Amino acid sequence: MMLDIERSIPMAEILRKPTVIELESLGDDADKAFVMGLLLIRLYEHRRAAHAAATSTAARAGAPPPAPGRLRHLVVVEEAHRLLGSERKQTDAWTADPKGAFVDTFCQMLSEVRAYGQGIVVADQVPVRLAPDVLKNTNLKIAHRLVVGDDREAMAKAMAMTTEQSNELTIMPPGRAAVFSEGDHTPVIVQVPKSKDNSTHAAIDDSAVSEAMAKWRSDPSVQAWFTASVACRGACRNAIACKQSSILMEHPHGQLLATRLWHTSIEHPDGIDLVWPDITAFVKATAAGIGEHTSPPTPGSTNNLDDRVHSFALHAIATVTNRRAMQAGWSSPATSRLTTLLFTAIEERSRQTEYFLGDTPARQEVVTAAAKLQTRAFDPLPLCSKICSDGRCPFLHAVRDVRAASGNFLGDANTDDELLNAATALAEEIVETPRDAPSATESLNQARWRAIACATQLLAGKHHRSQESTRRTIQVMGAAGWDLATASER
Repeated sequence: MMLDIERSIPMAEILRKPTVIELESLGDDADKAFVMGLLLIRLYEHRRAAHAAATSTAARAGAPPPAPGRLRHLVVVEEAHRLLGSERKQTDAWTADPKGAFVDTFCQMLSEVRAYGQGIVVADQVPVRLAPDVLKNTNLKIAHRLVVGDDREAMAKAMAMTTEQSNELTIMPPGRAAVFSEGDHTPVIVQVPKSKDNSTHAAIDDSAVSEAMAKWRSDPSVQAWFTASVACRGACRNAIACKQSSILMEHPHGQLLATRLWHTSIEHPDGIDLVWPDITAFVKATAAGIGEHTSPPTPGSTNNLDDRVHSFALHAIATVTNRRAMQAGWSSPATSRLTTLLFTAIEERSRQTEYFLGDTPARQEVVTAAAKLQTRAFDPLPLCSKICSDGRCPFLHAVRDVRAASGNFLGDANTDDELLNAATALAEEIVETPRDAPSATESLNQARWRAIACATQLLAGKHHRSQESTRRTIQVMGAAGWDLATASER
């Protein structure tokens, strides 16, 4: 609901119907307190925002402000001493106390949130273990049978009981309780009729709960909460395809393909066309359940292949763009603009059937915007100005990422041939080798050789000093046909 998805369930939906939040599976009381703290802060902010919106609406209409205090929703905290205990953990500057922080937050909310129509019920069998502020800041108090003296004393002080009235708590039968609220001079005795014991409803087990939740999740509006991704910014056409694309992007195969799509697309307008068949094959294979990188089968997983390819391409582009922006320090507006341009190019590609779409305006804008962002302020390695003489740094971050994700590309790289083979393997995961591209062959071949040289320089520097790695890089690339000493391209 909050921690394992990109977008949470809207708070208004949680509050719309009676909702049970089960915390039993959480590790310990500190974890439960942490999650409860997040929930209550979210609840408080929601109520405050709703009240502010209602006040603004009334002001614009010239109407009176909303009446304060009208009960709109009730939160029930069972076994409250586990979360709202009076004992505080001994901490120092290096030790966190999430449970204690939650107690402080809760006590502050008790005194403020009722003004926004939010009620809170704290239920516990051991009142003495509750934080004192919980007893002080609650308006209505109900005490059932209490035997232990310190529990009776705590409730008696909070409910203005005399000693005799406090002693009566020890002999109350089931269903009878003392009730005290603001304005009362003394507690009153009430009898609560039985309801749970006389229930005629059928028992409910875990399977019934699972069935009900599955039905709830099948609602398309609910599915959107669990499947929508911030990566695609809502551009995916299908919620299920969006969710599965997020899963595929967590696998190394998907990440490597995303890197190749991104870098080939920004090197030449035809680049996206060259990688598109691989994307289609990858998504089709996962939909058919082929390969170790597949996600669990989903109903209708073989349908809407075009939507699934489109969705994966969007997620791939967004993921790599954000990664490069973080590595290179691009501004948020510039990153957002490049993402938008790439999304436009993906949309254009997905709706056409021709193999090559050519140099479209959308693709021209992608290449221009990316080149501007990749302009380097300095040479991170000695041969950068000779390898990429256009002033860009297009491959260094990609080489490092692919190298980290694919250790098998490295090998030993002891000999020059091994070094060149390892660098070539890295480069081929970054720039697609052109295949009969009408106008991209020369440009992408040059990009491929620059990626190979960049990878060679990076790998050569792993075991050698800068001067020695530079000499070896020039030697290896010279043997391959590119004389870096004079910067003449192959």
